[in-house]
Amino acid sequence: MEYYTGSPAPATLQWYLNDAPVGVSDLTRRFPSLNVGDSVYCTMTYVDDSGSKTLKTETVVMGYEENKPPAVMIASLDTFICGRTTATFRAYNVSSALYPKYEWFVNGIATPEHLPTFSTDKLKDGDRVQCRMSVLTCSTGSTILTAESNVITVGVINPSIDVITASETICAANRTSFTAKADGIDPNTVYTWRINGNTVGTNGNFYVTDALKDGDEVSCTVSVHTASCRLQVGDTVKIKVLQEKAPTLAVSASADTVCEGVPVTFTATTLNEGRGASYQWMINGAKTGRSSKTLVTKELKPGDSVWLLLTTKSPCIPNNQLQSNSIAIQVKPAPGVAMITNDTSVMTGSVVQLRAATTGNTAMFRWKPEALLTSPQSFTTFSKPLTTGEYKFLFEATGSNGCISTEGVTIKVLQTLYMPNSFTPNGDGINDLFRVPPGSAFHLEEFSIFDKWGNKVFVTGDIAKGWDGRYKNKILPGTYVYFIRGKDLDRKDAVVKGTVALIR
Repeated sequence: MEYYTGSPAPATLQWYLNDAPVGVSDLTRRFPSLNVGDSVYCTMTYVDDSGSKTLKTETVVMGYEENKPPAVMIASLDTFICGRTTATFRAYNVSSALYPKYEWFVNGIATPEHLPTFSTDKLKDGDRVQCRMSVLTCSTGSTILTAESNVITVGVINPSIDVITASETICAANRTSFTAKADGIDPNTVYTWRINGNTVGTNGNFYVTDALKDGDEVSCTVSVHTASCRLQVGDTVKIKVLQEKAPTLAVSASADTVCEGVPVTFTATTLNEGRGASYQWMINGAKTGRSSKTLVTKELKPGDSVWLLLTTKSPCIPNNQLQSNSIAIQVKPAPGVAMITNDTSVMTGSVVQLRAATTGNTAMFRWKPEALLTSPQSFTTFSKPLTTGEYKFLFEATGSNGCISTEGVTIKVLQTLYMPNSFTPNGDGINDLFRVPPGSAFHLEEFSIFDKWGNKVFVTGDIAKGWDGRYKNKILPGTYVYFIRGKDLDRKDAVVKGTVALIR
C-alpha cells in the first residue's frame, strides 16, 4: 500500500495492521499476506507553526471477490500440416478467471508444456490436441477448479511419390509408360514430368514416350500447398536403352461376323520374337489352352474378345510378355434346338417317331434326309420303314438372321440273330471269319466254339470278334459246334447252339 503526504514539512509515518503498528516512515508498505477482515491504515505526525499534529488515513478493510469458474478454448492455424512441421496452438481464457494455469495434452497424454501456447513438431495424422485450465477459488485459496478445452484433431500428411515403369531396361523406340504413384497428395495436384531436367508434360500421373535414349532420367514432381505445408516431392528413374529390335505381335481373324457355333480362325503375325517364344490365346482374359500361332474355335459368344499373349526372352518386352490387339467378333445368336428323341435300336422294318423342339427366333426348320421321312417340315415326324444298318437323322433350324442350328439322332437297325452254317478262311477277304453277324439284335455274353473231341478252340465276349479257323496255329477243315449265350433286344436270356463247317 502507498501513502501520499502532500505535506511541505518533514513528517513521520506509522502503518497499522488491525490497529497494531507495523512500520515507520515508509511511504509504501508491502504486506506479504492479508486475510479477509484485516484492517490497514496509516498516520502522519508533523510540526507546523501551530505545533505537532497527527493525521490518519481512511481504514482499508480487506474483503475478497470469488474467482470466476474457468472456461478455455484453443485455436490453431496448423490443423493440416506436413510431417515434421511445427504446429502451434493457443489457449484462450474465455472466462477471464484469475491466475490460470495450463496443461496441454496429445491423445490424452500430458505434455511438459504449461504456457498459454503449445508448439510441437511431433504430431502424427489424427492426433488430438486439448488444453486443461485450472484456477484457485478465492474463498479457500486451496480448491482447484478445472475446465477442458475443445479438441483439435490434426491432419498430418507425409507426401511422397514413386515413378513406376514395367522395366528400366528397354529397346530403342520402345513405347514406354511411366506411372507416378503418389501418397498423401491431393488427387487434383499437377504432375510435372521431366526428361533429364527438361519439362516434357504436365499431363497427370501417367506419361508415355517412345523417344528415350540410353541413360535418360525420367522424373516426376508435384507441389504440395496447404495452409501449413508447402513443399515439392519427386522421384527419378534412369533408363537403359538396348540397341536391338523389339518384338511385334498382331492378330487377325478369318471373319468379323459369324453365327454362334461357326468356327473362326485367328492367326498371329510376329516379328523378332526370338528363340523360346511361347503363345497363349485368351478369350475374355481366360486362358484357352491353345499355344500355337493359330486358334480355331467355334465356342465364341456375343461380346467375346480374343487376343494373344506372347512370352519372350527379349529384354525389350516388360515382364517378358507382349499382348496383341484384341479382336471382338460379332457373334449372331443361333436358334436353340432340342432333340427329344434319343439314340435307339430297332428291328428291321420298324418305323420310328422323331421329335424335336426349338427356342429363340426361328424362321424355318426341317428334318433330313427328307426321302426317309413322312413329314420333314414338322417338329414331329415318322420315318419310313427302316432296313439294315445305322441311320442319322438331322433336325435343322434356321433363325431370322440366317444362322442355322442342327441336332441329330442315331437309329440303329438290328436283325434277328442268324448264324451262317459254313465259312472259308482262305484269306480272300470273303467269309473268312465266323462271327455273330453285324447288326444282330443280341447282347453277347459268351461265344464259344468246340471241335468234335470237345476241345474249346475259341471263346469271346465281344460281339465284334470272331474265329478265323485257327487252333494251335493250324486251320483244320471239319465240322465244329458253337455255343452263344446272351440277351435278346428285350433283355431276356437267350442261348443259341449249332454247327458250322470249316471249308478249305
